[in-house]
Amino acid sequence: MKYLLLVVLFSIFSAPLLAEEICTDWKSEKLGKIDIKKLDESSGIVVSRQMANVFWTHNDSSDKARLFAIDKKGKKLGEFDIEDADAIDWEDISIAPCSILPSQSTEDGDCLFIGDIGNNTTQRDTFTIYVVREPLRQGSDKFEEDTLSILQRIDFEYEKKPRNSEAFFVNHDGVWLFDKGGASDLYHLKFDSDQARHMGKQKKIEFLTGADLNESGTAFILRSNNDAWIFSVDAEESIADAFERKGVKIDI
Repeated sequence: MKYLLLVVLFSIFSAPLLAEEICTDWKSEKLGKIDIKKLDESSGIVVSRQMANVFWTHNDSSDKARLFAIDKKGKKLGEFDIEDADAIDWEDISIAPCSILPSQSTEDGDCLFIGDIGNNTTQRDTFTIYVVREPLRQGSDKFEEDTLSILQRIDFEYEKKPRNSEAFFVNHDGVWLFDKGGASDLYHLKFDSDQARHMGKQKKIEFLTGADLNESGTAFILRSNNDAWIFSVDAEESIADAFERKGVKIDI
């Protein structure tokens, strides 16, 4: 069984933030407990932007390619197999409008981006981001059990050598991946590319296991074993530019 411990950060992710506006006094709140036999190693998690009280999560390695919908108490709302997908080492999940994909620029709704990006054994050379449309409930408390088709599959490699990542998010510029290691390296992958390029390093931020970008794109948060860091993103600034600055540390 897995405890669902969510630091309540989503409220600050609803409006633009400036560096001086980000506070350092945070409190965590236990919302619920995941007690789902099939979901025994919940890894990535993301909150739906279209539906209240819906979170998307998945297992780490050693599971088939599937997503779970849960509520904030950890109760299962639905389970979806991903057709024609592999689950080698799923580590994180992100959400964004489907229209940020060049091939889907006129589409409505949100998409879920699933990162098969883990590489603990350093034996992998190729990694994958799976993109599926977020399913919506149709007037009931639970989703119908179903399968999801892949909208886009992004296979990629890192420049120079393979990396091990457990944290990423997406925006209109593409996929932003954070290496898990003694120092945190940032990599950028365009939606139409097959190579992630190195964009920067934070030597004092170590062993990142999660990342998320707010809906307005004005702040992102990085999570390690013991701490978190929030970075503000100014207007006309890229994620790489914001990452060069010192983030605001949160003791969690």
